[in-house]
Amino acid sequence: MNYEKAAQFIWTHGRLSERRIFEYVYQGGSPNNVLPSLKAYQNEDGGFGNELEPDLRAPGSQPLYMEFALRTLYDCNIKNEELAQKACKYIAKHADLEKGIPTILPSSAQYPRAEHWQNLFATEPSFSRLTGLIGLLKWQGIV
Repeated sequence: MNYEKAAQFIWTHGRLSERRIFEYVYQGGSPNNVLPSLKAYQNEDGGFGNELEPDLRAPGSQPLYMEFALRTLYDCNIKNEELAQKACKYIAKHADLEKGIPTILPSSAQYPRAEHWQNLFATEPSFSRLTGLIGLLKWQGIV
């Protein structure tokens, strides 16, 4: 990998959250800058929306975005109880203990999204998705 080209790409095309993560991981930046850039994507329902994962353009909260946010915190070794508590409430509202949680909710169909999200399986509940989210919440220290 060419670091200079990668850095130039991030600075030219990256969103604020991506630039903050890049600063933290590769340039010794502060984790205190990563958290606010993620919280900007958190909706009032505790979930994450607003194109946090750019292949889906839905503003509303989606389990996919939740996993992206929690995994970013994990990868950056950042724990935040407030964010995690809100995330837990969102997951509890949308998870089915018999079936799991979908990757994306049916409401996302009204927004632009990448071709790979144009399938029925994306909106089907999955235990794989749910257990991943629970594991990331456990790492946050709240379950």
